[in-house]
Amino acid sequence: MSWKTVMNRHIPLYILTAATLLLSACTPLRPRASTKSPDIGWPRLTSDESAISLPALPSKSDPPSADQSLLEKPLTLAALKKYAVQKNPSITAAMAHVRAAQSHAAQVGMRPNTRIGFSAQQIGSSADIEQVGIAVGQEILRGNKRQLDQAISEHDINRARQILQSQQQRVQTDVAIGYFNVLCTQKRVELLTNIAHINKEATEAVEALFESKEVSKRDLLQARIESNTSKSLLQLAQSEHAAAWQVLAAVVGSTEIIDQPLVGDLDNAVDQIVWESSLEHLLANSPEIATRQASVQQAKVAVRRAQAESVPDINIQAILQHDNSIGAANGNLMVSIPVPLKNKTRARVREAEHKLIAAQQLVSALRLQLQQRLAPVFQTYTSSQQQITTYRESILVDAQESLDLTKLGYEGGEFSYLELLTAQRTYSQANLDYLAALQKLSVARAKIDGLLLTDSLQMQLEAGH
Repeated sequence: MSWKTVMNRHIPLYILTAATLLLSACTPLRPRASTKSPDIGWPRLTSDESAISLPALPSKSDPPSADQSLLEKPLTLAALKKYAVQKNPSITAAMAHVRAAQSHAAQVGMRPNTRIGFSAQQIGSSADIEQVGIAVGQEILRGNKRQLDQAISEHDINRARQILQSQQQRVQTDVAIGYFNVLCTQKRVELLTNIAHINKEATEAVEALFESKEVSKRDLLQARIESNTSKSLLQLAQSEHAAAWQVLAAVVGSTEIIDQPLVGDLDNAVDQIVWESSLEHLLANSPEIATRQASVQQAKVAVRRAQAESVPDINIQAILQHDNSIGAANGNLMVSIPVPLKNKTRARVREAEHKLIAAQQLVSALRLQLQQRLAPVFQTYTSSQQQITTYRESILVDAQESLDLTKLGYEGGEFSYLELLTAQRTYSQANLDYLAALQKLSVARAKIDGLLLTDSLQMQLEAGH
């Protein structure tokens, strides 16, 4: 029988097979429309995992929002934190990692695709004995592998959510630190401006006294030194104030806040906290620990997944074909499973078990690390608090009284001008040191309240880290 006769006889079957393969290759896989809850097909989250709200990610086509209400004067710490959480790009990146983990979990929960193909046997032999048809294959996963893979992915979602929470807290802590630094440098500028003004007037008065030969040139030189020193300190404070604004603007994500008035009081951070309660609160609420604990739970499921590898999967292949030798259709069925003679996956189970041990130990190590990180911050907090108490109760009071008495004595001719300068310098330095202690206290308290999570813009937010 000629090839032409063979082709003519089997053209309908060839066309049907080719059309089936073409449709299978060209038709994109889309999720089925469903009238059920839109959560079908997505991993279910626990109440703890759902605690963090995920706003919609920004689109390139979305117009930028100005949020002008935030920029109204004056600015509060709460408003700055809220704005920063919405606008900081590192938080948007962390949210994208959460959604990526959700998409991955949905993907791994799907069953393997059915395979379809074209089968031809006895090709090239006599057309009377050729067999052509359609082949369909399906892999059947056993040992709950698909469910275990999805459980592993759900812990990935939990870990990504904890990383998001960590990043949100980092941003809020950095905003608080920047806010207190701006307040402190602003008060420092105000104090030094007043000191510089007083020293300028004092220098002019001494120059007049020097012209009338009522004071020595030594007094004049000392007055000029004090005036120029206060000017230099004022310039330095103004530079530090501008830098503090730039740092705060970078964390908040808007340069429009620079030089706007801030509402707040540095004295709010002076209330007493103790080491034991601070450490307990840190260990109980740290999202860093929660992230490591999610890794432990994931490692436990990974051990079960490795053990499931010993359960062989089943491959089924069915062929429906036309047998020319009998002039009728028939079928073939093949079922196969791998025989674990050489690869029994024991090493993979041991690998998963050791990774579980490592994950558990990393949780313990992180607890010790957090205690280590808290120690110097808490020491700064307590020492600054002690300094502030000492300055409030004695040093500032004594410095003010000493300055007042020295002024009276200088006006009465009892004290020299150098003694008045010394009293003024002591008073100024005491107030500057008091501000520095307030700044250290406020920053340390912000770090403690922020669970030691800082440096939001320096974090490398890679997937799973």
